[in-house]
Amino acid sequence: MPISGFNGVDSNQISIGSIAVDKNKNIVWVSMLAPSPKGEILRYNIISKTFDTFILPEQLSSPVGLAVDNNDNLWATDHGTSIFYMLNTANYNLTMYATSKASPKIYGLNDSSTLPEGSYTLPYWIEKGADDGSLWFNEHQGNKIARFDPLTRTLYEYWIPTQDRLWGDCPPSSKTCGIANVLQFSRGQNGQTWFTEWSENKMGSITRNNNNNQLPFSVSASPQELTLKRGQSVEIKVNISTTTVSSPPSPLDLNVKTVASGTFTPTGELGNSTGFFSEQSFSLEPMHAKQVSFIFTPAIDLGSGEYTLMLGAQNDAITVMKAVKVHILD
Repeated sequence: MPISGFNGVDSNQISIGSIAVDKNKNIVWVSMLAPSPKGEILRYNIISKTFDTFILPEQLSSPVGLAVDNNDNLWATDHGTSIFYMLNTANYNLTMYATSKASPKIYGLNDSSTLPEGSYTLPYWIEKGADDGSLWFNEHQGNKIARFDPLTRTLYEYWIPTQDRLWGDCPPSSKTCGIANVLQFSRGQNGQTWFTEWSENKMGSITRNNNNNQLPFSVSASPQELTLKRGQSVEIKVNISTTTVSSPPSPLDLNVKTVASGTFTPTGELGNSTGFFSEQSFSLEPMHAKQVSFIFTPAIDLGSGEYTLMLGAQNDAITVMKAVKVHILD
């Protein structure tokens, strides 16, 4: 494998993340990384037997999982941050997305205001679903299995109930803390996703059907794309609608919290930019909807370019977030 792009890096630090084959274009994609110094994605042409190299932004130094979607675009996870991203194979533009921020439950905390520095979710392996083309990945440190629908730009995250105190920065007084180490997963038939919990010697599964009707709520956002100047505030409407599912907490009222993250920092935090919801938490009856406002103000020192806000809601079992593109002008 060519490693000329890693000049100055100890060769013992360079490793291959994973591999994905685009059968339509006779292309093999490979992720290479030297965690912290840098990461690259290599494209190997099977016909011409030649390599092309795509150097990643400095903050994406740990590309691991790779998958090719239904439009031949490449998706990758960065196992050093809370970021996953798409490489458009038509123009080779890169679009980043963020998971939700790490849950305070991982650290035995009640809220996210005091999360330890470097609280990354660490997206790891990624796989395309054969049923609808969604991208599935595990959040190693985030203790979740995630599904991202590239058509609707919606992220669904399923919390893994298992937590192991040996794998977490746990205060002595905490009753629950740590992660299950969800490392390997595989997509099965009938909408099933199977996964292993390395810390706990367990395996589990998530089952969904094509219309998502077992999810307790859905999320939409408007507008879905913004162009802003630094310091300019904007209002984004976020709608949370409950469904008719019969599983808990229905038919009781659904308690949800609003959540936001973004690609402004490696952890999904907004950095020096600010954003707040008009309501932080509320209850919804079955088959009801509620609209809340998210007021976002990009920081004065924020660099120009394209970012992604992730806005939505969560309960104890699932997080649903919509992606909103944000263009920051010079």
